[in-house]
Amino acid sequence: MKTIRLAACLFLMATLASCAMYDISTDYDPSADFADLKTWNWEPQGTQKTGDARIDSNSLLAERVRSAVETQLAAQGYLRQTSGAPDFLVGWHASIKDKMDVQTINSYYGYGPGWGWNYYGGPGFSDTYTYYYEEGTLILDIVNAKNHQLIWRGSAKGTVDEKATPEKRQKNIDEAVKDILAKFPPTA
Repeated sequence: MKTIRLAACLFLMATLASCAMYDISTDYDPSADFADLKTWNWEPQGTQKTGDARIDSNSLLAERVRSAVETQLAAQGYLRQTSGAPDFLVGWHASIKDKMDVQTINSYYGYGPGWGWNYYGGPGFSDTYTYYYEEGTLILDIVNAKNHQLIWRGSAKGTVDEKATPEKRQKNIDEAVKDILAKFPPTA
């Protein structure tokens, strides 16, 4: 019986995780004029070092993020300008944190002890499961190229799948970048 409840718990967590892949948030400078932004380039300083080798020394991750951003900004009509002065610069940052989730499954079906009978005709039981995972955050910054002031920031948080294939990793990053940049430029 405990195995059936564990299987149900794992199925529920997998289903919930697939429904909400990323938690997207944005912030921006309300005084910035986003209407005049047409051309862009990468922030010359590159990404900031995090101290985490999974990010800092991962050229595969860097190339996936850069490819996704370039593709999405082009799809939104922005032109990458590698010479001269672009309208805005793009930088990105990433982090990975260890997280824990605790789930309790009971057989009370919404009733506490003494409030009815359970499926088995006796008191209900509950099981608590602890789930450890890694949460990744991808941050995209839009910087005014003239004064180097941050004017927009978007981020996506989601569960890191360490067993994903390279194709799945690229797909995940493409989706995260698309979801972030869907909110750029901000609308009043």
